[in-house]
Amino acid sequence: MSSQVQVRHQKLKQFVEEALDAGVFYERDMKERILPQILPFDEAVENLFGTFTNPSFQELQSLEKQVCALPRGSWAIIHKEWDGGGCYSLIFSDGTGDRAPGVSYDTYDRVLSYDEALASVVGFEIYKMRQAVELEREIAADLKAIADNGFELYQKFEGLKVESRIFTTAQISEIRPNGHIVLRLTLRGSRKTYETTLGGRDLERRIREAEERAAPKAANVEPAGQTALFLA
Repeated sequence: MSSQVQVRHQKLKQFVEEALDAGVFYERDMKERILPQILPFDEAVENLFGTFTNPSFQELQSLEKQVCALPRGSWAIIHKEWDGGGCYSLIFSDGTGDRAPGVSYDTYDRVLSYDEALASVVGFEIYKMRQAVELEREIAADLKAIADNGFELYQKFEGLKVESRIFTTAQISEIRPNGHIVLRLTLRGSRKTYETTLGGRDLERRIREAEERAAPKAANVEPAGQTALFLA
């Protein structure tokens, strides 16, 4: 990975993290916020390889290999014509030898400009980076819950509710690097064992709920001075 690509990747992650921290939720809003931030760091340079009408399957494969071998920003326009209609599609190099997915599998009723095509490519990269950042944060939060609660192998719990059933025992059989915990579950009076996988925070929540269910219920006490009414 070149230094330019590394910088773009790092900046994109930074901008996505800042948007999430600012409460930006909708994909359209995130794209509108980040696109002008990230484009100055994008190494893409426009290089139109050509416009090709009704290429054969073999010609299309060859064309894709040629375009994708070129630097990021190299692109080709494919025009498919038929009686009474037609459409356009694009081959856009992502700079790593692959076809940029942001515009690769869509068709259009007109030719996109280079700026429109690049915005679609980067927009998809923003979407994928958001998924990666959110997953990273989910894992970090689950690992923190595991550490905070001191969860460890073979630890047992009672009364956990999983998929609408309350299990007699739940024992940790595996703790995974992604913050997931595998539990082996049993029901009283049954030799059968069950298995489920929960995130660290989810297990923390279910333990708390089990403790609340097991806590003695406070008795209803009649307020002082209240007189009961009896009918003869």
